[in-house]
Amino acid sequence: MKGIFQSAMIVLVMVLAVSCKSKKGMEGNHAQGSTKSCYRLVLERDTVDLSVNIVGDSVTGMLRYNMFEKDDSEGFIKGKMTDSVIVAEYTFVAEGQESNINEVMFMLKPDAAIQGFGELVEKDGKYLFSDSAEIQFVSVLVKIPCAD
Repeated sequence: MKGIFQSAMIVLVMVLAVSCKSKKGMEGNHAQGSTKSCYRLVLERDTVDLSVNIVGDSVTGMLRYNMFEKDDSEGFIKGKMTDSVIVAEYTFVAEGQESNINEVMFMLKPDAAIQGFGELVEKDGKYLFSDSAEIQFVSVLVKIPCAD
């Protein structure tokens, strides 16, 4: 009787372990559905807001810079996510002019999105990072609840 009980317990532990690993793997896989997240940075009188929708490795969303005594900009991002790093084109309006396009990068963490900065060069009407290996991730946007 003792041997049957021990065998049953071993089988139960193995089933639970496999089940937990399967669920854990699905949580990190955005291909199972879409994920919406929102982030904000407030630094004195400046605010940066980011909302992202992630489906698989595709990312879309909104990005807004509200800078005190500087031109604000607001627009859409569209790009890809690889290894928790979003690389996207930011198409925005600033000073009433549309179709400004800058490349942006954000490193996603569980409770934050860290914006990357580096040298931008103009290419075909877009401003792209000159060397993605030189990007410095420094501005921390804290995860916030998304307004629906």
